[in-house]
Amino acid sequence: MLLDFASYVLLVMIFYDFSLHFIELMGWQRFFVPRRNIFSYYWPVPNNRKNYTIFWTAYWGIAFVLLLIYACN
Repeated sequence: MLLDFASYVLLVMIFYDFSLHFIELMGWQRFFVPRRNIFSYYWPVPNNRKNYTIFWTAYWGIAFVLLLIYACN
């Protein structure tokens, strides 16, 4: 029971991170309110932001699909 709940929470967290990278990749940031937190000022900005976003979109997309398959079984 607790493991099922944890997998659904993890699924939501992964989908949230995936959606942030997907929105940036598609260039839809202007439709959303920019989020700022205390950590955003300390994270380094990569030199090639497009490749960075493509990598993390694919990474979190695959993680989301795999966890969705796991949660449905």
